[in-house]
Amino acid sequence: RGPHRVTLDGTTYSLFPIRAGAQRPAVAAGRPAQSGRDVRETVLSDWVLAVEADAGDWPEERLDLLQGVTQLIAVERDRRDAARTVRRRLAQEVLELVQTGAPPAE
Repeated sequence: RGPHRVTLDGTTYSLFPIRAGAQRPAVAAGRPAQSGRDVRETVLSDWVLAVEADAGDWPEERLDLLQGVTQLIAVERDRRDAARTVRRRLAQEVLELVQTGAPPAE
């Protein structure tokens, strides 16, 4: 459960993974997914919260607090991704209307 820790130029950082919500937008949009996640979401797109500290000796209460922060970040990321999915879907519909020569009223 502890965070990953790395040392860079003598400074220790603790990395807390940002876990995705229950259902990612790719799955909700009906796109193919592997193991419940679109492969594009797993390649260089996972987020982490980097804290300049060695969290290895932190008390459980502080670790719980950081886990809560990562959950808040995950909720905001999911909200942002859902909004982006809606914008993409609307843009696709407009493009299809333009390409098919639909009347401007549509």
